[in-house]
Amino acid sequence: MDDPGISRSDHVRALRGLARLNRVSRIERTVYRALKPFLGQEPLSVLDVAAGSGDLIASLAERTNNHNIRFTGCDISPTACEQMRAGFEQLGKPTSDRLSVARCDALSDLLPGGHDIVMCHLFLHHLSEPDIVRLLGSMREAAGRAVIITDLRRTRRGYALALLASRLLTRSRIVHTDALRSVQGALTNNELRDLAIEAGYKDPCIRNAWPQRMLLVWEA
Repeated sequence: MDDPGISRSDHVRALRGLARLNRVSRIERTVYRALKPFLGQEPLSVLDVAAGSGDLIASLAERTNNHNIRFTGCDISPTACEQMRAGFEQLGKPTSDRLSVARCDALSDLLPGGHDIVMCHLFLHHLSEPDIVRLLGSMREAAGRAVIITDLRRTRRGYALALLASRLLTRSRIVHTDALRSVQGALTNNELRDLAIEAGYKDPCIRNAWPQRMLLVWEA
């Protein structure tokens, strides 16, 4: 997934496979619960960093149709941004009107400003520790109210689940490889806490989430 030389067709297939894994693992439910306490503070603007196909924020937008909340997905990949736009258009109005796309390199560009909540899901495990600290710092500075992060936990059970789910739910060989490497490159809760503190987060709240994931919520 991180290879810039990946073909468009392989990339699209991998994005669809990851979206399927997201649906089965119910990541939307985990993130919605983290967002729920802020829904009384509307209007809200949410930025999703490294959003991939945008499947998560599309689901969240549908779930929050009765709230004044807008979502922006940003990604470095033109293919991912293209898939996001296409997916959002399929939702129809008024949901699609609350979704937008921004292309940016989260590690070198300034994150799009003007957002109350900045979130990132299943991306940190692709990064080195210095890059994680850099990204966490950028997210903290860009967030008006809160930062929400989910990622994999580095556990044996998580590795087994990744092996099984990736092969049952998608034919993408990229996802088959990426799923296992992702768990191997993931952090423990304590490791993420230490990196968040290094990035300027005071008393970051980190807890386990289903299945074999962790959730960080930090309020500005």
